[in-house]
Amino acid sequence: MALVAQRLRHMPTSGNSPRVRGGIDTLTQRVFRPALSERKTSQLLAGEEELCDLNDDLYGKGAMTVTAPRWASVAAELKRYRSAPTAAQLELAAGLDVDLAGDTPAAVAAGILRMHLRGPLELGRARECTYGQSSYLHDLAKSTGAVVPDAGIDRELAHGWISALHAQRVAESLEIWKPEPGQVVVCRSGPGDRFDVISSIAASGRLYFRGGGGQWAWPQHVQRIIRPGEQEYVDALAKAQQQSALRRKNAHVLGTGQLERLHKWRVEDPPNLGDLRALEDALAQAPDERPMQLVLEQHPQILGHLVTGNHHTFVRHQVRFADKFVADFVVGGVTSMGVIWRLVELESPTARLVLNDGQPSKELRKATQQIRDWRRWITEHFHTAGSPEDRGGTGLEGIRVNPPGLIIIGRDNPGAPTEAMRNEFLEENRIEIRTYDWLVRAAASRPPMGIGALDIELDESWDEED
Repeated sequence: MALVAQRLRHMPTSGNSPRVRGGIDTLTQRVFRPALSERKTSQLLAGEEELCDLNDDLYGKGAMTVTAPRWASVAAELKRYRSAPTAAQLELAAGLDVDLAGDTPAAVAAGILRMHLRGPLELGRARECTYGQSSYLHDLAKSTGAVVPDAGIDRELAHGWISALHAQRVAESLEIWKPEPGQVVVCRSGPGDRFDVISSIAASGRLYFRGGGGQWAWPQHVQRIIRPGEQEYVDALAKAQQQSALRRKNAHVLGTGQLERLHKWRVEDPPNLGDLRALEDALAQAPDERPMQLVLEQHPQILGHLVTGNHHTFVRHQVRFADKFVADFVVGGVTSMGVIWRLVELESPTARLVLNDGQPSKELRKATQQIRDWRRWITEHFHTAGSPEDRGGTGLEGIRVNPPGLIIIGRDNPGAPTEAMRNEFLEENRIEIRTYDWLVRAAASRPPMGIGALDIELDESWDEED
């Protein structure tokens, strides 16, 4: 405490201006010499000097644009910032006749200097330290072993001490972990662990992560670091990519490059008369779903017509989810809100939708489980599902978690209690259930341009195309 008292010996104890020898004119001549530009002087008073960008980031005032090449140089700079005032601050203190101890942190020195210039620069009265500042500063001092004033400091000095001790804690954590780009960082996040890949280390000590969105963490919040070559690294990297893909905002909005990669599956026109007749002929003779799969592969306009895609529509068949599952079709519609992919499962036209007691048939339950399995795989391998095929992905770029589903099964049976069951499946599972007869009517319909047949009530009075 004696050292603190020595540091603060010339600090004012009230709102009155401290006496400065020689008055304002002398002070201006002695301190604000021509060699100190207006910008330089303002930086000195803010405790910035060459650490201007660093302080901004530590204080949370501006975006960090400086990236340090390695953790060691960042830690060294932070320790210097914590351990001593800058040369310009010492020069300014001498001009003010202020005793500034050589081990005063730069941020604290800035607060002391501002207090001595509060009156001359009309900075207003000092404000008392808040309870939150005082409490957090006490915790920081305890965790770092620092000795700080426990009374008589204002908000600016408290802010300075918090900045300095935070820098100390960051530097010590960098020296412990020795983080480098490409390593996987594990941090605690809610009920589970969060995995991220380091992309860079900022001058503030922040660890920035791959995947965009400005994701970062302080090194003192790191639980583990997994380095390339370690046994767990490959699995940890996959987890990091998966979690990053799930967090990414607006990932379903496709860019030009993504649209170009999907172009080979693009469907530009609604079903024509040939598509409709081919569908009718296949349905009239199909003993199971295989002829229906073939006719829909050959006439992708039929399924593309079902989804809203006033920008683009894509139809993919036999989509493999690694070596575990194969979706009959995945249909995507692109609007101004992004792409929505729909998982499509075909069942036999001869299958029943419901049993006599109104319960779903065995075939319908199997189809529902198929879509649930696909969804679960997509969620567990989200990064792979949304990555291009040439990068080892499934190619469903822009896909969302829990995409909607469509099951096409059986024929119309006016006497069967299917309506309530269909509504229940839609509400509980986000799965539409339609018959092949409905699909024929949808192919013959002409809803408003760009609107999918699944998104409107079909009107049987619409004419088929001649």
